[in-house]
Amino acid sequence: MENRKTILIYRVLYTIIFIGLVFRFFYPFFSNPLAHLYSDPHRHHFNVIEGHFGTELTSILDPPVPQIILKAALFVFGDTIFGAAAYLGFLCAITPWCWYRWGRMIFPSKITALVFMAAITWLPSWISIYSYFMDEPILLPLLGISLWLSWRAKKKGSVSSILFAAVLWAITISIKLNVAFELIIVMTWLFFSMWRENKNKIRVVLTAGAVIGILGLAYLIYPFWVYKGLGFTWLFPPGMGGLNKGWHRSNAIECSATFIYQGKTLYQAGPYISNANVVGYLSPFSDWSSWRHGSFNYEINCNQPINLTLPLAPLSLKDRARNVLEETLHLLFAGSWPDDRADDPVQKLQIDMHWLWSLLIIAIIVLGIIKREMKNILVILCLGTIVFYIVSDSSMIEGRYRKPWEGIAIATFIFLCTTPKSNSNNLKPNPHL
Repeated sequence: MENRKTILIYRVLYTIIFIGLVFRFFYPFFSNPLAHLYSDPHRHHFNVIEGHFGTELTSILDPPVPQIILKAALFVFGDTIFGAAAYLGFLCAITPWCWYRWGRMIFPSKITALVFMAAITWLPSWISIYSYFMDEPILLPLLGISLWLSWRAKKKGSVSSILFAAVLWAITISIKLNVAFELIIVMTWLFFSMWRENKNKIRVVLTAGAVIGILGLAYLIYPFWVYKGLGFTWLFPPGMGGLNKGWHRSNAIECSATFIYQGKTLYQAGPYISNANVVGYLSPFSDWSSWRHGSFNYEINCNQPINLTLPLAPLSLKDRARNVLEETLHLLFAGSWPDDRADDPVQKLQIDMHWLWSLLIIAIIVLGIIKREMKNILVILCLGTIVFYIVSDSSMIEGRYRKPWEGIAIATFIFLCTTPKSNSNNLKPNPHL
């Protein structure tokens, strides 16, 4: 009887996942990315059009790796309605499998991993973004693979498996640098475990050096790309990240940037404004959207070829505290953009669900305390990433910035719901990891 029940569960889960994967593949055909070319989606598509790649300011300031991937994909699939839909449909369909591979490492039961995959498959915010040319459609599957290879490296303990994971992380942070927060937590845990379990400390140090070298080279691709296009660069944060940091610290709701060389204007970028700052996402409880006001023009001196960072105005303790509070509200409650069209039922559903994530954090904290799992790496990764986002002082946070974290949050919640109460207070994963 138990065996029949298990077989039935498998069949139900496989059916739910199969239907979901078919739906995910065909979704971009009915919500085509070429029909939604405005703002950021337009910029990403515009960057890879012949004659713009590496020459237009927007292409120079954006990271090069996602541009190269999109340019290659549109070359293979075709820059047509069918080709764009097939490319994003393919990414949309493989994303749950990439995260399922990680699920098989963190859950003791295949059924639990399939439940996790089913939740990822039907997650509206992980479907709706695939009707736009954005970085997230490339980022999500790569992050899942990076997490899978990191847990695999922990299990195998070999140098080659750790270096393989580092290469995937290098590619992932080259797509969107904000997943460096997840990278920092995972790699710290990985080397902490390696140091504790490996008697050959020199080997651990050399492996850590190799990993840092791989990640460092991947990081430097972006500022080198900016240098190649502008003739000068800044290292932290590079490209568009530096402009976002300046905007974030200006306390202005709108920002532009003027690039000046020897007293003459080279380029003008912007003005920029964030959707999170103009949409009242706390409705119906409040019509508040932001404390920011006014415009700020960021003047960037291009005379010095290489800068560690762009000059930034200091923030008072009051302004810093206010920014932390505002970014917390943005990250936890703001709706995702640009996938927020009211005429698309999937996108409308993901906006209606934006209250879920704050409730999920509360549930994770409560379950983590009750089950004595607050030191588990999954809980640390889930909650630590949120803390890094909030206090990093590096960018204007929007609802879509939490998309990579959403899969981690769901995995952590399922893990806490299915794991027995722990009697251990050590920082290590469950025995099956």
